[in-house]
Amino acid sequence: MYDSCPNRIVPVPEAAEASGTRKGPLQLFPVHVAFGLQMIETARPENAAEIARLIQDSFDAFVAPDYSPEGVEFFQSISSVDEYSRRLREGNPAWIKRGVDGGADGYIEIRDGHHVARFFVAPDRIGIGIGKALHAIAEAHCRTVGEGKMTVYSSPFAVRVYERLGYVRTGDDLVINGMRTIPMEKHLEGRSA
Repeated sequence: MYDSCPNRIVPVPEAAEASGTRKGPLQLFPVHVAFGLQMIETARPENAAEIARLIQDSFDAFVAPDYSPEGVEFFQSISSVDEYSRRLREGNPAWIKRGVDGGADGYIEIRDGHHVARFFVAPDRIGIGIGKALHAIAEAHCRTVGEGKMTVYSSPFAVRVYERLGYVRTGDDLVINGMRTIPMEKHLEGRSA
């Protein structure tokens, strides 16, 4: 279903009940949102293969250069099609931005109601607002179910992106399983009901 009002997520209870996709407080209804000219939809387990391709392409282009070989190997070990399918089946809310060709141009996934677990944009689509649109939807979700904040372990490449979205560093750089990360947080003013 399409929302006729840009910049707003509209739950569609009858679709959720019919499809059986509502699985707990963090599972969103399957909904399409027209966000300006960005078509964003709720990610589903059957999208896992295209999500994995998108993330691998973006990771290789922008993130891997800042990781050790151990970090690259570890990231790849937790980034399989089966892993993304499992995460989506277990209820991690996530969204895909579709391109004009119908393929995935961007992806964001939230866990624990506030933590950005994955946030990637296709390398050839960086800088045109896809990330901002995806983040706005995730932020709206976090305002509803989260803890008044959003957190992320940013890659070095993405720190400036997160800063432009309102995040601040909350600690020193960390190396976890060979992956260099920077803990960041965004305080969310007020909560949506």
